Amino acid sequence: NMTIDIPYHGVSFGTSVYPKDAQNADDLINVADQAMYTEKKAKKIRR
Repeated sequence: NMTIDIPYHGVSFGTSVYPKDAQNADDLINVADQAMYTEKKAKKIRR
């Protein structure tokens, strides 16, 4: 018998909504970025 290791790949993304979350593009990107890192942290805890 042969053991095969299959690598795990995941994707995390964050979203932001104009004008609810921010009033300009830079702030929208920052809000989405923070949401992405929050999700990445939550995924590590769930593993």
